[in-house]
Amino acid sequence: MTQAPLLFQKEFKVSCSIDFGTSRTGAAWYTTHEGNINISHSNIKKIKLDSNDENFKTNTAILFKKAYGNKWEPIFFGKEAEKNYLKLKPKERNNYQFFKNFKMRLYKNDEKEPKIKSYSGVKWELTRVLSGLFQFVAQKFVDSYQESTNKTLNLNEHSVQWVLTVPAIWEDQSKEIMRKAFYKSGLIPSKNSDDLIFCYEPEAAALDFFYSLKNIYDLNMKKVLVIDQGGGTIDMTMIRPKIENKKITEFEILMVPKGGDFGSTYIDKQFLKFFQSFLNLNDNQFSQFKNDCPKGLLKLMLAWENIKIGILKEEMTRDDSHLIEMPKIVVKYLKKTFGIKDFEYLTDLFNQMNQNSGLSKIKWNDDEDEIELKGDRVKSFFTKPLQKFRAYLNNLKQKSDIFKQTEIVFLTGGLSNSDYFRESIKNQLGRNTYQYMLSPYPDKSIVIGAVRYGIDPKIISIRKSSYTYGILVSPKFDSRCHDSNYKYSIQNENNQREDRCANVFQPIIFKGDTIKLSKPMKERFTPIQKNSTEMKINILRTEKKWDTNYQSIYLDSQDVIIMASFSIPIPQSNLPINKQKLEISFHFATTEIKIFMKYLPNTRFNKELSLNYDEIQKKDELLEIPKSPSIHTFLIIDTSGSMNSDDVVPSNNKSWYSRNHFPNNRFGAVLEAVGEYIIERQKFSSNDRITLIYFDSSARLIFRNLVLSIQLIVNFSQPNYDGTYFDKGFQLAYQNMEQINLEGRIPKMIIFSDGENGSDNNSLHQLLRGYMNGPYGRKGLHIDAILLGPKCYKQEMDEITKIGKGRSLQSETSEGLAKSFIQLAQN
Repeated sequence: MTQAPLLFQKEFKVSCSIDFGTSRTGAAWYTTHEGNINISHSNIKKIKLDSNDENFKTNTAILFKKAYGNKWEPIFFGKEAEKNYLKLKPKERNNYQFFKNFKMRLYKNDEKEPKIKSYSGVKWELTRVLSGLFQFVAQKFVDSYQESTNKTLNLNEHSVQWVLTVPAIWEDQSKEIMRKAFYKSGLIPSKNSDDLIFCYEPEAAALDFFYSLKNIYDLNMKKVLVIDQGGGTIDMTMIRPKIENKKITEFEILMVPKGGDFGSTYIDKQFLKFFQSFLNLNDNQFSQFKNDCPKGLLKLMLAWENIKIGILKEEMTRDDSHLIEMPKIVVKYLKKTFGIKDFEYLTDLFNQMNQNSGLSKIKWNDDEDEIELKGDRVKSFFTKPLQKFRAYLNNLKQKSDIFKQTEIVFLTGGLSNSDYFRESIKNQLGRNTYQYMLSPYPDKSIVIGAVRYGIDPKIISIRKSSYTYGILVSPKFDSRCHDSNYKYSIQNENNQREDRCANVFQPIIFKGDTIKLSKPMKERFTPIQKNSTEMKINILRTEKKWDTNYQSIYLDSQDVIIMASFSIPIPQSNLPINKQKLEISFHFATTEIKIFMKYLPNTRFNKELSLNYDEIQKKDELLEIPKSPSIHTFLIIDTSGSMNSDDVVPSNNKSWYSRNHFPNNRFGAVLEAVGEYIIERQKFSSNDRITLIYFDSSARLIFRNLVLSIQLIVNFSQPNYDGTYFDKGFQLAYQNMEQINLEGRIPKMIIFSDGENGSDNNSLHQLLRGYMNGPYGRKGLHIDAILLGPKCYKQEMDEITKIGKGRSLQSETSEGLAKSFIQLAQN
């Protein structure tokens, strides 16, 4: 299979998937050394998130505890989180926050930082909750890996391909929030890192389904409509697998994902509507109950959840009886707050008000504080979300030909367990029209399929574009397709008047077009006027399709969204316009779109974008991903007495300083080399920062968190102290690191010395391991070392950089010193 250029180049040790669901969440992993997705279920390892739940997935619920320094740490997940939250005494609640079923806050969200309420009524940013969830899963993953392999796994090495599952209908903004949260958790080195990819839930389930049944059924090149009936959404896609020698070799996605918010949590909403009606409370009173009695609400919903799960797994009849115990805390609250004492009266009132509903009456058991519901009433809770989905299917059948192409309908997700749901869908689509298949493992097929996807994301070779993407241009005016209201004139390269059309959306790919992942789509553009110093680029998106020969749409047309707006400098503006070409390549990778731009006369001028993130409305907000990440350098320089030696001196041949700036000794040679380091880093990033530490028998801060400048390293005092205690320098550097807001910069320590460490090496190594395993290690901290002097001291430097995942360099001349610092600046 052809590899997509520039994409999926990194090799990973492990594929770890997180199926973050509305109701339930699961995670699993497998090693990627063979790059083979055709592996058995038994080889894929479940990550146990909840000691109280033996199922593959557990409830999406998380409990945080306030820790030292007013930080909040995730301590329990799933049923274990629910159980421990319910145990809390009133005086303990301020030190805990409990969240449950919060995924759908992301659905059709138009906020960049949405907030959610804990069960205590405290608002947190959603990214904060998600970040804690991902940290919790990551720790459980490390434990599972070590237990299974008897090997340690250092997440700081970034050797894990993380896969997050999302509904196929998820908006770009929702994925952006999840990616931000994942980055905040410290599990990926940068926000747009390829260490994290998204996998659409129906595609993951289908991948596992095809693997499980490929030896039983002839599925090769069959067009399969996948309907994933989950907790929050039901979404659909069409997949055609290519199977050779009983191995899946390729997937084609044949439709733009469809679906909506018809999942099982909307069954819960119908139950709560019934409960509110039973209590005879108005909307304000019921909201007060939910806010004031969170423990009671949780207990009530857990009781309902047990009934719902049982119904999903077994056929429901009209006369079945289902008992829901009213939690004592709810009974007590209702009595105290609303004066509700007689539940038998409420039962009679409810039955009287609903006597024409055609549903069985409810009953109240005063001895057990239980409501008895018959099967037909429970079934009614399922009816409304199912009706919404059936109406959606009916509308889709009238507008789309996907059902004419379908050969097999594959049902997966929690609701696929329900006979009622399955039969309703068959009746809607045609019972005898298609072959219907069910996931053999609906509870775990998505998380396992996502592991397979992480092993080989290139397995999906063809997709359909979900939108029309293009560039904002000003072409020559053409009355056949351009609106005269957008007409304007310029003076062209030949000093002649030329009519142009402003704000035209030039499509590069239309919604529904077939995308081959291995083939980027390229377009070339030129400036429209001579002597231009920059090219302004706007990336646009819309749902529309149109014939560009006879019609144009414009920036201010309805539904057009600016995805990115930025400028690329034109350094050779004296060239003829037709030579100043900007090439833009759209690369469609997994569930994300990446754009690469390069100025062809000088490809050093380029930019990269990721269009799945930071959907924006304003032109002044950029999606630019820096070509080189910014770093914060913590420079730790030996200033012991031996640095006064004049056996190595500055070269004095640099144009950026006068001869008298640096002392004529080793110390001066080092300062000169640091100047070269600063100049080299300025080529890569204008956003770097630097902190300088001197050390000998003690350590001193010279300056911290400053923008790179040559002026920082001139005219410093001569070294004149005894001792070379590496630990002093490292400790002071790390203390300052903790006090600085890195603002996304990668921390980097560089230690320089001309002698051996005077402190205890074992203690030093333990200190550095602690740094690398801490929060800054997860942010990409690494430690480099440069030795000036004989190789006999280099062994200790090698050990330091082995722990710090950096490089150890050695030199005996000023030229060698400069080369060493430049080398570290380049990586």
